[in-house]
Amino acid sequence: MSRSSLLYLDDLIASAEKIGRLTTGCSPETFVTNEAVFDAVLFNLQVIGEAVKKLPEDLRAAISPTNQSAPARLRDLIAHHYFALDPEII
Repeated sequence: MSRSSLLYLDDLIASAEKIGRLTTGCSPETFVTNEAVFDAVLFNLQVIGEAVKKLPEDLRAAISPTNQSAPARLRDLIAHHYFALDPEII
């Protein structure tokens, strides 16, 4: 069963909003040391990357005309190369 592009856009927006709520008022030092917040942000970045992968190319281009594969590449980095993550960059 295929999901609608609108559902993937909803997922993308919901995850971005969650990241905003999780990090509001959070200093960079607190973000890196608070494992629950850091892990929740990583999970939501993965959701964003996966949702972007599922969107048709024209929608991906509308969201980010210059770098439409960046969220998907970040998702792959988190999922497959988690050991190479730099928390200071995230």
